[in-house]
Amino acid sequence: MKSLTKILTFAAMAAMLCNCDDTTSASSSQDNEVAIVDTVTVYDTLTTVDTLIVSDTIVERDTIVKVDTLTKKDTVTVTKKDTVTVTKTDSVFVPEVENLQYLSAIKALSWSGNTVYTIGHLNPDADAVFSAIAYAALMDSLGYKVEPRMTAEARVLTQYLADHWDIKLPEVLNDASSKEIILVDHSEYAQAVKGADKARIMQIIDHHNLGSAKESNLIFSKIMPVGSTCTIVYTTFKEVGVAIDEKMAKILLAGIVTDTKNLTKQTTTQMDKDAQAALLEIAGLTEQIEDIYAGIEEVDRNHDGMTPYDIFAFDVKEYDATQCANEITYAVGSIDWYEDPALSKEENTDAFIEFADSILDAMKTYPGNKALTYKFSKLDKHIVDPSAEDGFSKEGTHILYYGEGSEDIATEAFKTSEAMTKLLNSLDETDDGIDNGDIHEFEIIYRMEGEEGGLIRTNSDMNRKKVVYPRLDDAITAKPCPVSMAP
Repeated sequence: MKSLTKILTFAAMAAMLCNCDDTTSASSSQDNEVAIVDTVTVYDTLTTVDTLIVSDTIVERDTIVKVDTLTKKDTVTVTKKDTVTVTKTDSVFVPEVENLQYLSAIKALSWSGNTVYTIGHLNPDADAVFSAIAYAALMDSLGYKVEPRMTAEARVLTQYLADHWDIKLPEVLNDASSKEIILVDHSEYAQAVKGADKARIMQIIDHHNLGSAKESNLIFSKIMPVGSTCTIVYTTFKEVGVAIDEKMAKILLAGIVTDTKNLTKQTTTQMDKDAQAALLEIAGLTEQIEDIYAGIEEVDRNHDGMTPYDIFAFDVKEYDATQCANEITYAVGSIDWYEDPALSKEENTDAFIEFADSILDAMKTYPGNKALTYKFSKLDKHIVDPSAEDGFSKEGTHILYYGEGSEDIATEAFKTSEAMTKLLNSLDETDDGIDNGDIHEFEIIYRMEGEEGGLIRTNSDMNRKKVVYPRLDDAITAKPCPVSMAP
């Protein structure tokens, strides 16, 4: 659409809106409380389903709009020839045409007027909590009654960020039965708040694979392959034209910085980088991000005062799968372990195995949201490295497994194909002629005594559960079923 934006004086604006001479227009402005602004925005393509959103600042667009008695959260339905008015203290934002389509989709959800709750997954991380806060604020700014909630008390890192940036955390919602909810950072019933399957799911905002959540009514879903749900919420603020202030910028940053590990995770995209850069500028924190993340890392790696059970439960998600026509649920956690610089290499190796064994003991008693067939955890080992910026480098990814049949699943998930194994072995002979042995993508380095549980080392660097769990899921669903013996 070509730009028709006009800059007018108040008298000229009143004359245009009223189609009268200067004297009449001045009188009309007093009667109708026409806003005194220099920029008049005009739209020539509004339809009866379009909505004008009243916001804090006037935004230049393409056609002329009038002003009278709206407040910040009012909405107005207009036609091509309609005019609208706001008071002197308010202003009108006319969204772009594509944003009007977005807003129309949201409006089509048949909001009941009851409070809708944005809520993240069980055992919520920072991204789940802060995306719920941010998206609730966005929906509220569009005139919908939406409030954020958490499924459990905040983790240590989430509380640290909330205290550091003076962010009020939501209340806990224990049961969503018969409520209206918006799922953020997940779409699996196995990961959702109790009663989610009996709730009206209005929307799903997520950056993971589409899960098992279903809804028979109209539903709005925005799922994007980015590193953080807060990145998706940021793009939505931009799409609908709602301004992001310093406080909101910090809320969104809290999710992006933690979930992408300051843009270093493999799942980080250019969208995450652009979002973080823009939000740092709004928050005035561009020069401080390295110090901020150093503080986050310090809190995140500190296991002081935590039991092995707490450490495993700290970051674990549950997934549903079908195995031999049976529906099962399994858990996948994520743990980081750091060497102690004061110990020798051999002492750190022993300490790592002792740590793994303590986590396996804890995994035995972890109940889960439902009965769990298998329990796994990604365990990343960080070794002392004076040349690294933070003093540590990652020594690949290990996988903890527990439960009957879990070793077969874990080894199947992380083995190479026969063809790849032959290729790797053919490349394994070094220039000095020394054969370093067979190369495998995994190696079992520890087994529990008397129980099926253990630790395997992979040759892959998988820095997120979302990279690990698809391989486990494929191995679970492909597991051969027992052959029934005929009598």
